[in-house]
Amino acid sequence: MTHKSVLFRPQFDRLESRWTPAGTVTASLTLGTLTLTGDFLSNSIDISQTGFESYRITGDGISRTFSGVANITANLGGGNDTVTFGNQVPGAIAILGNLTINGGVGNNTVVSAGAVSPLTVGNNLSIANSTGNDSNILVDIRTGGSLMINNGAGDSTTTLRNDRGPGNFNSIAAALSIVNGTGADSNTIFDTNVGGNLSINDGSARMVDNLAGFNRIFNINNNTRATIGGSVSIANTNGNLPGFGDVVADVVINGNLTVNMGTGNVSGTIQAGKALPPPLVKGNLLITGSGSDQINLGSTVAFAGAGPGLTINGNLTINLTGTAAVSITTADLTVGHATAITTGGGADSVTLDDTSSAAGSQFLGSFSLNLGAGNDTVNLGNNAITSFFSTALFDGGSSNGIRLPGVNTLQEGANLSFILLPVFRNFP
Repeated sequence: MTHKSVLFRPQFDRLESRWTPAGTVTASLTLGTLTLTGDFLSNSIDISQTGFESYRITGDGISRTFSGVANITANLGGGNDTVTFGNQVPGAIAILGNLTINGGVGNNTVVSAGAVSPLTVGNNLSIANSTGNDSNILVDIRTGGSLMINNGAGDSTTTLRNDRGPGNFNSIAAALSIVNGTGADSNTIFDTNVGGNLSINDGSARMVDNLAGFNRIFNINNNTRATIGGSVSIANTNGNLPGFGDVVADVVINGNLTVNMGTGNVSGTIQAGKALPPPLVKGNLLITGSGSDQINLGSTVAFAGAGPGLTINGNLTINLTGTAAVSITTADLTVGHATAITTGGGADSVTLDDTSSAAGSQFLGSFSLNLGAGNDTVNLGNNAITSFFSTALFDGGSSNGIRLPGVNTLQEGANLSFILLPVFRNFP
């Protein structure tokens, strides 16, 4: 058994500043696993590769090289800890096994160096932080397994980005999961292929102002779509998220897409962004929420260079069943199976193909719209042909056959196409 244990000191290679008490890091190499252990102070570590299974570990200018390393684990304890890659020895970094970073309590930072020092992890990459405003910036990254990021309470930022230009994507071979605690967290996933499921679970909103974080998945470099091999799940707990809010664009999702808006007032957009082909959900799209939410599907928001529409091969289900007003806008939408839209007790607005640039939507399966109570408004087919290829039911609001209170408005454009006679209930 090979076992090496090293305590770094300024005069004996300790990973600590010679001038300030920046913390102590010990290093232990056992059976191919290099373990770096910090203390309750702020630790700073850079990991660079010097050869096959050989890595230079640097802390505040003090370095030590370890060979025969297959896995790296950093347990950094308390303090505002920082882990970087390739700052001391620029060049590609490849870790054959697992990379595990446990940041502990504090404002922790993990940064990969990007195109100069792309990071490849042969198996799983795991980042776990406790309470603090944490930042995870992973640029030009590949994993042979899963990427798992778990941030505690605080305003955390997670960014996956690829800086090598068009034709290059980050690659996560298995699942990608991000879990955040209470706070206004931001998660952006740019130009990234994922082999398995992609899940983002945000905790409660920041308590001081009830601000929720945002989740955005799209391309900034590629005109071709990224691929998600499994399903995508985005879950908000509560809080308000104005503006563009959550965005999903430029992807082919081989499974289902599920978006839970939570109990707050959230905006969500699913449409093309950088990529010219429309986003494709091969399974079902489910959107739920109970706040004053705004949903945009298809060509409804102007992104520079955006292509048209959104295609859903399975079912489209929207359940926004709170008492606050909600807005649902779609354009250039293709749904392969059933569409069911249900809203609650607010003054809701539903608009199909009413944007000036709309080319038209196709609902290939059954279509049902139930608006619940409230003074609701429906706008249909004013600027493009909206086609219904099966049964179509438009209900201004009823429960068990009893009309709910409210004065509803229906505006029918000249561009509606029904294969079967539609049914309109509880409209003037």
